[in-house]
Amino acid sequence: METSDDKIDFARAKLTFDKLYDPATDIAGRLKDIDAMAQTIRTMAGPSAPPRLRLVMLRKYIYEPGPWNHNKPFQYDMTDPLGMKPANRLLSTYLTTHRGNCVSMPILFVALAQRLGLNATLSTAPHHLFVKYIDDVTGKTFNLETTNGASPARDVWIRQIMPMTDRAVAHGLYMKTLSGKEALAVMAGIVLEREFAEKKYQEAWDVAEVLRPYYPDNIAVLLAPTDAALGLIQEEYLSKYPTRSGIPPALTQGLTFLERTVSGTLAHAYALGWRETDGEEKPSALIGKAAPRLELAPLDAATKGFGPRELASGHVSVVSVFASWCAPCRSEARVLASLAGHGDVALYGLAWKDKPEKTRAFLAENGNPYQRVALDTDGGSAIRWDIHDVPETFVVDGHGVVRARISGELTEDVLTRQLLPMIAAAKKTS
Repeated sequence: METSDDKIDFARAKLTFDKLYDPATDIAGRLKDIDAMAQTIRTMAGPSAPPRLRLVMLRKYIYEPGPWNHNKPFQYDMTDPLGMKPANRLLSTYLTTHRGNCVSMPILFVALAQRLGLNATLSTAPHHLFVKYIDDVTGKTFNLETTNGASPARDVWIRQIMPMTDRAVAHGLYMKTLSGKEALAVMAGIVLEREFAEKKYQEAWDVAEVLRPYYPDNIAVLLAPTDAALGLIQEEYLSKYPTRSGIPPALTQGLTFLERTVSGTLAHAYALGWRETDGEEKPSALIGKAAPRLELAPLDAATKGFGPRELASGHVSVVSVFASWCAPCRSEARVLASLAGHGDVALYGLAWKDKPEKTRAFLAENGNPYQRVALDTDGGSAIRWDIHDVPETFVVDGHGVVRARISGELTEDVLTRQLLPMIAAAKKTS
């Protein structure tokens, strides 16, 4: 942690922290793999390639199938998208399975970007990491969502998907372009989790205090004293003494200290803008309301668009919002094809923030299950349709009323457990 920012190696740092969690982590071997990946990307970009071309090739290497990744692109693991299982956040797991989450995916991206000479670092949102990329020509900073093909994502969209307070952003809890050391403090969170998982509460507290100088407003560091104090209260007091009056007087001072730590830490976090509800998605404002009175233009002369009339024609409609640049959209194409077999449901596609030629190529490659395909090149439909990102799916009943929305990839499990029951419920109101 004492290394200057310009000397920090993100890959080595992440693997070092991972080894503290999993001693079997092969740091040297994985660094060799990452170096080889970076060299392949350089070869794909060509000699003297400008940074923007290197960025394009980095995206291609990770998200598009080809000989460079053995025709196995790196994908979002929808079974554990937030990386709730610590083992899934290990860089070694991502490199082996090519299935990652909102922790491992951005970290590998910045590690490779660093080796390619690109100016990229991490940033945080509630329960989520993403990439901040600084363009070498304009000097502008762009958000890149690595769980969605490293596509650009505006601040407003990130904040809609993962709500947070203005105060939290202003204080650097979220959305900050992290320095190298701040990024390392975030990566080290897995060490904190190991201590908490093993109920080593004092050790976890100590680790947080070591990390605090490097990124004091990191949520994990900020809240660690509360979590540790609560664990110690349970372990040292509540589990031993049924009532507070039964606690020996000699021990009450320690209990008081822990209780004050909890209240003081939470008060400080609240003052900085943190809330327990950070990141909880709000239900779509469209639910229970008529679909937007918006005529969506067709993809081209060979297709048809759709609007209020088609969505209120007496049968249930499913509106699938997708894009050619969206990696999960490719994965869900097969699921949509099976849905298209339901003759009493109209399936409409909306290509969002995309180009017509790329949309046509996407449908040619992955199949076109849609009865109608509309195109929104500039993303203007987002506000009216309450679109946060792609893929998204809306269920509209026969009267044109929006009954449900699913954010994220449609898997077979999501189809069976969520979408088909939603369609059945919508039929009852049609």
